[in-house]
Amino acid sequence: MVKTIDTPLGQLNITQDTIHPGVVTIRADLDSPTTEPIGFIQTRTLEYTDRLDGDYDVHRTGIWLQAGFPDSVPFYCLGYPARLYSRLEAESEPYAKWRVTIRTFLVALSDGSAKPEVRFLTGFAWGYECQPDWQPMAVTPLKADDWSAATARLFYESPAFDYQTT
Repeated sequence: MVKTIDTPLGQLNITQDTIHPGVVTIRADLDSPTTEPIGFIQTRTLEYTDRLDGDYDVHRTGIWLQAGFPDSVPFYCLGYPARLYSRLEAESEPYAKWRVTIRTFLVALSDGSAKPEVRFLTGFAWGYECQPDWQPMAVTPLKADDWSAATARLFYESPAFDYQTT
């Protein structure tokens, strides 16, 4: 499945593939070059319940970091051009149903001050759900309000950056 989202810097082309049941991948590419540092920040939320017919009653959210970056850096990837490859494998959970949602934010990084500023450009959500069978979740665009909601966790886990919400 391919989805395109307009950004202030061009179009973000997102390809979602299910390699086999239990594994979903995302590729995201910005279609135009940019002169400013661009990156992706991803948050991961696990929701679960012990009842198949009930709403999710437990939520755990954190920044999904890429290996190689220090814990104090919130970026999953950073650089020129803006490209992301991410692979999510189903986890074995002892719950009746659960959902893993990844919120991926394309951001611009401005390093002109003592505290680098991170500015939201666009974003999308994806992931999978098990209730009890595994199913990938469709890619859905995110809005600035979703970014604003994520910044509390980002400020807490990576306080060296100034996350712009306006």
